[in-house]
Amino acid sequence: MKKMNKSKISVAKKNVIKTVAVIGLLNSVMILGVSAHSVDASNHEKQVATSEVGTQELGVVTRGSMNVSGTGASGLHLQGNNTVTTGTLDFDYEGKSIVSIGLNESTDYVMSVPAELVPLFNNSTFTNYITGNFQFNNGSKYAYNKNDIRVEDGGKTLRIKNPTQSWFAYADFKVHLSLDLGQMVTDTGIRVADAENNSSYIFTGGLVKNGSSVDWDVVGSYNASYTLPTHRLDPGWTLLQEVPTVEAIFDTDTTVTGRGVPGAKIQIKVGDKVIGTGVVDENGIYVVTIPKQYAGVTVKVNQNTGVGWSKDREVIVKHKDATIAKPQVNIVTEDSKAVTGKGETPGNIIIIADADGKEIARGVVQANRSFEIPIPKQTAYSLLYVTETNGTETSLPTIVPVHATLR
Repeated sequence: MKKMNKSKISVAKKNVIKTVAVIGLLNSVMILGVSAHSVDASNHEKQVATSEVGTQELGVVTRGSMNVSGTGASGLHLQGNNTVTTGTLDFDYEGKSIVSIGLNESTDYVMSVPAELVPLFNNSTFTNYITGNFQFNNGSKYAYNKNDIRVEDGGKTLRIKNPTQSWFAYADFKVHLSLDLGQMVTDTGIRVADAENNSSYIFTGGLVKNGSSVDWDVVGSYNASYTLPTHRLDPGWTLLQEVPTVEAIFDTDTTVTGRGVPGAKIQIKVGDKVIGTGVVDENGIYVVTIPKQYAGVTVKVNQNTGVGWSKDREVIVKHKDATIAKPQVNIVTEDSKAVTGKGETPGNIIIIADADGKEIARGVVQANRSFEIPIPKQTAYSLLYVTETNGTETSLPTIVPVHATLR
């Protein structure tokens, strides 16, 4: 066997050492890479867990969206001469759990209520008009009962208790509610106002931990709201805002006239007392008979189109200056058996009253405009009030002193 050259042996040793060094360096890099990946994965899992815990601490359980349909979603309907309101609102919510694992989770479905619907939701009979069900992971549906349903915050929040559930992967939730809004409006007489400033009716819903307080900003950040496609949900509210017009009323009038909705009932009151009723004709005009009212009296007029009585239109009775001149009256003494004088129009009536306003006699203006009306004996220095009337208008009185007879 030949001996190797010493220089060649030295070079071979150096190459082996370099190879070992490179392999060692590659192993170190691979180990560091694996270690770094493990750290990143661990940090990501911690971030996800922290996010889930943070959301849970705020009470929000799901991320989802709502849809509203039904025969009343674009507006309720009036029937039976406006005495019956119909239409339903169907709410459908679909959401997915924000946390990946849930053990015996007790949840509530919560929904914000637009301000215009708050009076109805806050009514004690509300649960008679709403039904619904809950579905977990496309399983069997749980039908809500009245004990599951609560209205909070004076009608601003609807809260419904769901059955307890557990899941080990992200879970799906569905909530369906049906509100017979038209029937409730008919039964209670509570109308739904137009959306404020012609804006919108907006609903937001989602699942939260059972009994947790609701932060709608947080719930809304995880759940899409739904806006009804109308700013005028209840046509009955619109009719209710229509107040009849009233022509000027004078202290000589025995009728009230004005305009209203054709077919509407008209009611005229002084204080709480009804002094006249009528119906608006097909041309939108009404004429209602009333007793004469004194100047300064407030007369109230309202109408009912079938959806309830409107607000009152108030009119203050005015004094109407007489167009009939005061009668001319001759001197009256304590011995006079009649009051004589001259009126304005033949056929008009002359009325004589005492100082207390009590009528003591009346007569007719003759063709030559004269009148002579018998009276009972009067006391000297008393006063008589003599007026002329055509049955519609009355003159101002002529005040006549009763003179003493010289003896």
